[in-house]
Amino acid sequence: TCLKMNGMEHLPKDVDQVVIAGMGAKTMISILANAHKKTGLRFLFSPHTDAADFRLYLVGHGYTIRRERFVYEDQHYYPIMDVVYNDTHQTLSAYETLYGKNCLQEEDCLAYLYHMETKLKKLLMHIPPEKQSHIQKQLDILKNRES
Repeated sequence: TCLKMNGMEHLPKDVDQVVIAGMGAKTMISILANAHKKTGLRFLFSPHTDAADFRLYLVGHGYTIRRERFVYEDQHYYPIMDVVYNDTHQTLSAYETLYGKNCLQEEDCLAYLYHMETKLKKLLMHIPPEKQSHIQKQLDILKNRES
């Protein structure tokens, strides 16, 4: 049975999976902050902004990111996160925080990573040298894939 709800405050006890998609990370975080936590509850998330911040929120609040995929639509890449709440604190590498967890074998993920590398390199050519360190760090993390 599918339910359409405003938030998760009154989530029925028998719900075992929740989809939250198509909005920014800040809105998604506000929904989760008001939700009743249930161990084993699975989620599919698709934050359309600030995915790195959303990943950090999840792992800092008892959620485990199992894997991610990317969907390409209308010239944008969107992460799709398979997540479970289990009240543990997963750690993510800098690479996983910025670019996703367990998705390297996926074709769309590889296309997303190539897109990000191209985008970061273009940014480096168009911003002043004194502002390049942050972009260069993201590019280095992407190239190393283990940081």
